Amino acid sequence: MKTFLLLSLLCGVLVASAADAVPVEAAAVQEEESEVSVPDGGVLTQAEPEALADEVLTEVAEVESAAPEPMKAAVKSVPSLLSNSRPPSPVVQAVANTNCPAGWRQYNGACYNFVNLSYTWNNADAMCESLGASLASAHDLGEYSFLKQLTWRAGFLTAWIGGYRFQGFWKWDDGSAFNYNNWFYHTSSSYDCVFLNSPESRGWSSERCHLLHPFICSTRFTHC
Repeated sequence: MKTFLLLSLLCGVLVASAADAVPVEAAAVQEEESEVSVPDGGVLTQAEPEALADEVLTEVAEVESAAPEPMKAAVKSVPSLLSNSRPPSPVVQAVANTNCPAGWRQYNGACYNFVNLSYTWNNADAMCESLGASLASAHDLGEYSFLKQLTWRAGFLTAWIGGYRFQGFWKWDDGSAFNYNNWFYHTSSSYDCVFLNSPESRGWSSERCHLLHPFICSTRFTHC
């Protein structure tokens, strides 16, 4: 009986000691939480990330301002280089279409029209004639380069022009002298009609007249 009483008394002392220790631990936890600064509303401040971003932007601006002038100029020129990417220009640039009908291009005193229809040489000649024109001729490299440019910009590699062979002699459809030659070295001279090759460094070629190509008409207009 005495042993039971002693055990009961010992248990009571232990329970009381544990109860006294709980408030101490709770107080310690509250003290640790109080060390964390949380603003009103319970959201941590973003001041430090924003300050870091401002610092980085400032450093970038300082580096950019310290760059050499040639480097700045090169960077600024990149958009213009991209926007100016075009097919090769003719030797002499065509002028505005002041004296030509709508859809025609003026060059060196004449007007030119690329016809996006595939005709035989004879039918192309007849079509140009119905427009008051003839198949185009070329009398120098600049003129031929202009004709190639018209063909290239229209999206074609070939086009009929006015050269043809009659009784063994080459002539132009518009009656002008055939006084300039620009034959492509792969051409065959056994055919009687001439078409141009628009890729760079290629001259014109002879072809069977009944084959189909788009074509270029030309005429001299004094007014619209």
